[in-house]
Amino acid sequence: MLKNIIKRSLQENMLPLPISKSVCHKWASGLNLKKDSDTILYTSCLYQLIPYINSFTEYMEKFNVSRGHFSSLIPILSKFSFLLKPKKELTEKSEKILRNIVNELSITINFGYLYDEEPYSGALLYELGFEDEFREYVKKVVEIFKSNNIKKIITIDPHTHYILKVVYPKVVNFNIEVVNYLELIRPMKKANLSVVIHDSCLYSRFLDMHDTYRKILDNMSIERKEHQVFTAKDVGGCCGGPIESLAPEISRRIAEIRVNELSKLSKNIVVVCPICLANLSRVPSNVNIIDLAELF
Repeated sequence: MLKNIIKRSLQENMLPLPISKSVCHKWASGLNLKKDSDTILYTSCLYQLIPYINSFTEYMEKFNVSRGHFSSLIPILSKFSFLLKPKKELTEKSEKILRNIVNELSITINFGYLYDEEPYSGALLYELGFEDEFREYVKKVVEIFKSNNIKKIITIDPHTHYILKVVYPKVVNFNIEVVNYLELIRPMKKANLSVVIHDSCLYSRFLDMHDTYRKILDNMSIERKEHQVFTAKDVGGCCGGPIESLAPEISRRIAEIRVNELSKLSKNIVVVCPICLANLSRVPSNVNIIDLAELF
């Protein structure tokens, strides 16, 4: 059932959830980013989807999806997507993150943005194991890049970066340069703040970027608390986000454990992934869940 919903949504609007495509690009209104550049900022709509993902997950928990009631919920949400009520503060937070990334990148590189033509990467299909559907969908995404003469893509999240950098070349003819925004920015702003990092599993263990965002925090004079287990490269904990669409209750429990262990080091938890931001933000607590880009 979940696969069918994702497939249908991707066919209709090239997004994994049945929501308006305008959700993905309205944050860029007024920024006057070029659309005809061969170097683009590629959001894959992940940060923009955070408020809708959390709303979707709340419905799944309410309807006890993990206990087998999934089939009764999904058709309702597919036909009545307006039931997904994104929280205003989370929408504003996502837009601030995207705009701060644009501001920092603009200092060092010229780039454009595809606006309403920007497709979702298909990462969720791959991560849930729907590989045949993923291979077919990726062809459509690459065709959009080629039709816009894209030569270089700047990613802003670990899931999209891993899919484009590591997986795409294995399943399709893909010769576009992929670079992550964390490798390009040099924030000059200083902040009197002490934080603990919740690492992205992909950045830390699979893309060798564990130290990349630590250096950014160091350059901003932000104190970071480290722990031999909680923030270690190879054994740091998961946020629980990857299973939120399959087992939301278990996903929330994992997030609670993660927030509890990190809060022993600092009440300011810095994340570098929209999925981590979404799932850790579901935990009621007295800690601040902060995306790195909010500090720029």
